[in-house]
Amino acid sequence: MEGLTFVRDLTWPEVFKIWRGNEEHLEKWKELYKKRGFETWEVWRRNLIAPMDLESRTWKLYRIETPGKTIANFHGGPFRGWTERYYDGVAAPEFREIIKHPNIKTVFAFQDFIANFPSPTTVTGVQNDDGVVIIEGMHRSTSVVLAAAEGKDLEPEMYIALADYQPGHLPLVGKRD
Repeated sequence: MEGLTFVRDLTWPEVFKIWRGNEEHLEKWKELYKKRGFETWEVWRRNLIAPMDLESRTWKLYRIETPGKTIANFHGGPFRGWTERYYDGVAAPEFREIIKHPNIKTVFAFQDFIANFPSPTTVTGVQNDDGVVIIEGMHRSTSVVLAAAEGKDLEPEMYIALADYQPGHLPLVGKRD
């Protein structure tokens, strides 16, 4: 796959552990899942991803070469908040299109990630008829593509836990606040 270098096979429990490590400790996510009525990060995330059938897939870890360029061709995940805010009616736009939305540059989280990008870092994606779809790491993916488009020197060490191809599309998930 162009822009990706195979590292090793993964199991679903390993993928979920990576995801947990990226999010569970962050106060913003604790506030959000509690606001939505979930007791723990794990219950919240398992509820969100249940319709995606991720546990039955085969997973591999890849290093993302030239992240700003490679991730520009990946697609945004099917999250209600993102689709309503930034997708302009497109079901799974490429990140190169998402960053063109006029509100993207005004969101503090993206600028903060550009200034303080975690490296190394791992995002999570699946392959389907849309292409590579990011299901965890939307803010990091948007930020690295935005930085590249703005000519900023941001080439972090990035990886993707990527599920095998399954035909079709992911269902729309999540709630918008």
